[in-house]
Amino acid sequence: LLELSLQSVKQVNGIVSDLLEFARPLKPKLAPVDLMAIIEETLSLMGADSSHIAIKRSYSEIPKLLGDEDLLRQLFLNLIKNAFEAQPQGGYLEIKVNSVSHGVMVILRNGGDVPDEDMMEQILEPYFTTKTKGSGIGLPFAKRIVTSLGGRLSVKCKNGIFEVKIFLPWKGGISGVEDTDSR
Repeated sequence: LLELSLQSVKQVNGIVSDLLEFARPLKPKLAPVDLMAIIEETLSLMGADSSHIAIKRSYSEIPKLLGDEDLLRQLFLNLIKNAFEAQPQGGYLEIKVNSVSHGVMVILRNGGDVPDEDMMEQILEPYFTTKTKGSGIGLPFAKRIVTSLGGRLSVKCKNGIFEVKIFLPWKGGISGVEDTDSR
C-alpha cells in the first residue's frame, strides 16, 4: 500500500510539474546554437545507442542558428521520448535536418503505436493524449517552444508513420518570415 501511495504521489507530482512548466510564459534567451549537437546529446541522453530503436540520421551541414539552447533541448527531449515510448517493442526514429530558405527544417518520423490520422488536429491541443500514462502536454509544449522561437510545428500520420515537421528560422523569434520550402 505504501509503495502504491508513493507511485501515485510521484505520478501526481509529475503531472503538476508538467502543468506548471506548460503554463509559464516562454521567454527565449537567444544565442547561437548548434542544433545537431543538441539533437545528438538528446539521443545520447535517451540511450539511443543501446536502445531497441534504430536511429536513421540525415543531416545536411547547417550553420548555428539563433535560438534558446534550453528550450531546444526540451523540445527534442519531448519529441524523441514520444517516439521511443510509441515503440516499446522496438522500431525506428528517422531524423532529417536540412537548410531551407530562411531557416532549418527538422523532420522526425517513427512507427509503432501512433495516433489515428483523424486525431491530428487534437494531438497538439493541451491535455489530449492517446497514452495511458501522461498529461497530454508534451506535443502542445513542443509547439509552444517552436512558436516562441518564431518557427512552426506540424504533425501528420499516414500509413502508420507519425511525422513531426519543425521549421526554425535562422534568427529565432522573428515571426512573419514565410518559408515556401517547408511546404
